[in-house]
This record gives sequence, C-alpha cells and structure tokens, in this order.
Amino acid sequence: MANAARPFHQHAYIGLPHVEKDDSGDPSVMDGRLKPGFFQPCGESAAAIKPDAPGPVSQTSSRWRRLDITHNGTPEELEWMEETSISMLENLYLEFDPDDDDWSPPGPLNLFEGSALPKLQMITLIGIPLVWELGQLAGGRLKHLELGQIRSDAPSVPQILDIIRVSPLLTTFSLHCVQVITGNSAVLRTLRPQALREFSLAEVPTASTNQLLLCIRPPQCPLFTIRNTLIQEEGTDFFSPVLESALQTMLRDRKGKRIYIVITSHSTMVSNGRYSHIQINGEAAIAGLEWVRRCLESQTLAIRGEVHVDVQYLEDFSPDDVPRAIQAVRSIPNVLELTLQADPDDWHNGASLLRSLALPHAEGSPEEHEWPFPQLQLVTLGGTYSLISIFIQVLRARLGLESTLGLRVLASSYPPPIKVVRVRPDFGAHHCFSRSELDELQDIIGAGGGNVYWRSRLWKDWPKDQPHNQPDPVLDRFGGI
Repeated sequence: MANAARPFHQHAYIGLPHVEKDDSGDPSVMDGRLKPGFFQPCGESAAAIKPDAPGPVSQTSSRWRRLDITHNGTPEELEWMEETSISMLENLYLEFDPDDDDWSPPGPLNLFEGSALPKLQMITLIGIPLVWELGQLAGGRLKHLELGQIRSDAPSVPQILDIIRVSPLLTTFSLHCVQVITGNSAVLRTLRPQALREFSLAEVPTASTNQLLLCIRPPQCPLFTIRNTLIQEEGTDFFSPVLESALQTMLRDRKGKRIYIVITSHSTMVSNGRYSHIQINGEAAIAGLEWVRRCLESQTLAIRGEVHVDVQYLEDFSPDDVPRAIQAVRSIPNVLELTLQADPDDWHNGASLLRSLALPHAEGSPEEHEWPFPQLQLVTLGGTYSLISIFIQVLRARLGLESTLGLRVLASSYPPPIKVVRVRPDFGAHHCFSRSELDELQDIIGAGGGNVYWRSRLWKDWPKDQPHNQPDPVLDRFGGI
C-alpha cells in the first residue's frame, strides 16, 4: 500500500457488503462496516477512497444496517458522512482518535444531511460532536446511547432530555467525559423512562450531573453508576440533596445485598452490592466518604442495611495523626464486614491502622468508650503483608483481655466476638503467613464459636502434615464461604 501523507485509506475501511436478511426476509438489506485499515470491497481487493470521491460509499449506503468508524485522520476526511443518506441504519459507532493530541474538532458533524434514521437502535460516539437533529430519531427505536470524550460542542441537558423523551425503548444511557451544557432548571421536565436499565455518568460537570439526576427518574435501573473526579471546592455542590436521593434509590435496589464501601487514598466508592455504585475520586474523595457516612446515619434516609467496608492501599500514618478517612470510617453504622488489604509499600504501621479501626478512643471515662464497628462479624485479611499477629492483639482487646497494643482496654461493655476471619494472601505471598499465627488466630476465634478460613478452606481442618504456603489454584480462587 502506498505510503502517502495521511491518505484516507490508512485511516478507515469499509467491508462491503455481505447479504443479511432483515425480519421481512429482504436480502437487499446489507451490512456495511467502516473500521481502521483500508477499503476492501467484498473482502477481496483493496482500493483507496478519496475524501472528495467516496465512490462505493455513497453507492451502497442506502442498504447499510451497521456503520462502525474508528478514525485518526482529519475531520475533512469524514465530510462525506454529511452528504450521505443511510435510511436503513440500525447501529452507528463513530470514534475519533486523532494522531495530534492538541487537535480539537472545528465544529460538530451534521450526519447524513439531517435525514431521518427511523430504524436507528444504537448510537456510540467517542471523541466527536454531532449536530443533534431530533427528527433523525423520530422512529422511536433507539435503545443504546453512549457518548464519550466530547469536550466541545457537547449536547445540552435539554437536548439529552429530548432524545430520551422520544426514545421509549432506551435501555442504556452513558456519558463519559462529556462537557454537558446545563439548561434552565425552571423549564426542565422530569422523565421516567420505563425501559431504562443502565444509567452511567462519569466525569460530567457537577451542575449538569445534578440536573440530569433531577430530571431522569427511571422506575427501576439495575445498573446505575456515577463517577467523578473532584477538587475539594467542588464537593459542596456535588454532594447535594439530588445526589443523596440518587444514593437512596440505588441502595433500595440492592435486593438484600450488603452496602459495599471501598476506601483508598484517592477514592471513595459506595455500591449496592450488585452493579450500581457512586464513586468520588480526587481531592474530594474524603469529603465523599464523610458524605456517605452522613447519609447512612441520616434519619431521613429510609435505607437501613448491613455494611461491608473495604479499606485498600492507604498511606502510612502515625497513631497521633489518624487520617480523616479512617476517622470517617470508624463512624459508619451497621458495619458487619471489614476487609483490609495490607501491602508494605502502602502502609508499614499496621498496628496504627488496626488500632484506629478496631479500638475505642482513649479519651473520656471507660463508660464513655465507644467501640468502632460494634456489630462486626466477618473480617478478611489480604495482601502481601501479614497482619495476623497484630489482629490477634486487637481481638484480645475487643474481648477485654490483655494485649500487646497497650494496657487492657477498660470499658463498660465489649463488642460480641467476631465469628469469621478469612485470610487471603495475594498470589506468591503465602510464605508471609506462618502456621503458628494461623493456629493462634483459630484459638481465639474458635473460643467465641467462630472459624478461620485460610485460602477458602477451614484452617482447623487443614492437615498438620500438609504445607500451608504452597500455591494452589483451587485454594486461591476468588470467593470462599
């Protein structure tokens, strides 16, 4: 193939066309595809398509059902799409990935002369804006709308609401890195799309996120996700009553699953234990965790349920300087399950972490001591660094026994014993967890009627003559009890 300067055929091809019957049995309805590579009619020879002479493109487009384009050339090379009518189109995938990182589109494309697309069911647009002609979707068959990486000439909230309004069959709605323009809140309508099953917003401006959440209220939506990276100053606007209402709706749909909260150094995620979650990344992640805690404590939030807290990859800290994240975690109500991932590169002071999460503050009289996670029943210890020896001392303290963490913790009452401990080291880290530690852990958990699981097997049933620290794909499988 000739190596000309940015020839069109280096950026796209159309596989033309194989016969595919539609529901009526008409063999004239064909499938055309445009993807990275070269023009290849009927899968045989190759020929270039010039931007000013699309040739077979316009000749066969009236029969296309599917059009997939991934383009990294210039915008001008896609102008043929503005002059082409594709009345049979059902699925459109258009991705623009320019070689020049600083490139930005001069303006939105006016696809297919604005002509109607009565059969269109799926739209995926990545990196390129369109002129939105509502009449193109008048057929009402749209089921999938996905927009991503659109930073200029993005659709507005009213335009998005109009698209949803004329698309009663819409099941998937997804925006990722789209600079959605806000509308006049006073005139925005509330929609309750009956068919919507997947609703996803990621890196959408806060004001637009709030308007979309306020206006799009599906009766049921099994997959609901919001992910934003915020600076600290944005937290006040983002953690609004609208988002709290969305959280309440999401948690109500958890079908008996535990509320799942994952905390890292730079993100907070709360999930309904199924497929839906709200995730806050960046500077406002800790503020997001505090917001989640307040929501779960709120008397007005009509959601009560068991909580699973997963603490991952926090930086090292000293006992006298407990991070805000840990302080917020300690106060989360109804925590029955706790997961800790311990890796030396992320924290060395495991005692500080466990002391902060599992022991009461020393301030005040013993009668005033409040135990974190008083309902805690299940703990999972994982990672590449063993916390078992420290955890044993925490268990002793929570039972009112002497421990090496300091003097006996005096309190008017102590939490009930933890019933299940799972130890799941990362692959290749089994040697960091000794048999004697596991035996001692089983003794103290067993005294309260509980059990220890080592790599998904009951430790008390582990044969004494069998090495415990050899890799085993069955024992190390994800899951367990």
